[in-house]
Amino acid sequence: MTGNLIEKSDVYSFGVVLVELLTGVKPGSHMTLASNENINIVHYFLSSIENNDLRQILTFRVADESEMEEVEIVAELASECLRSSGVKRPTMKRVSEELDSEETEHLLGESSTHATAVIAQPNTQTFESFDIENYSYNI
Repeated sequence: MTGNLIEKSDVYSFGVVLVELLTGVKPGSHMTLASNENINIVHYFLSSIENNDLRQILTFRVADESEMEEVEIVAELASECLRSSGVKRPTMKRVSEELDSEETEHLLGESSTHATAVIAQPNTQTFESFDIENYSYNI
């Protein structure tokens, strides 16, 4: 990491979010290995992917092998987003397409390019809708 913000800095950050979703561990957290070595969750995740130990770090039980294949696709995408060289990371457009593909459809449910959030505030509710693909939102 150079400390310079580039177009693909957001891609790295999104990879960190995917790791948090898969592992349930907050970014910046450290894991203690059997060797008493402390490493951050991103390095632990990448090491687990490299050693084919993905199941060991998941926060949920995988129902069947087809679901595990979907999880592996998302995990591989996360590892691509976390590449140390920004030029080797995928674009956010490719990340979005990958997450919206048939291979991850069951895992993610409805289309990942459209989401609706409900934000609760005292005595009010606000509904927000946004479309990642078209970069638009409605309030």
